Amino acid sequence: MVAKVRILTKAPRVDQQENQPLPEVGAFQINKLRRRPTIDFYPWCAVEVNDSDSPSGEPVNRDPLALAHFYQSLLDSNVVDSRAALARYLGVSRARVTQVLNRLKR
Repeated sequence: MVAKVRILTKAPRVDQQENQPLPEVGAFQINKLRRRPTIDFYPWCAVEVNDSDSPSGEPVNRDPLALAHFYQSLLDSNVVDSRAALARYLGVSRARVTQVLNRLKR
């Protein structure tokens, strides 16, 4: 059964309990009464959208072979010592680095 998720802008006010020293970031409510379950999320602080973060008109290069050449160039130029160090440097898993570099073997 798939739940329907709704994000609402106003949260119901709930008094803070004495055993909870920190305020909650948000609240949620599950509604199931002889119908499809819905989960309502009530954020306490809505995140403001920054116009500078909007995608620009220039498309992103998603060429898998170019990514493999970029990874290999980092290894060849001694920016990192090994594939494990490359994974830490890029913030991806070692398996992902191996997967990308295996594209050069084909």
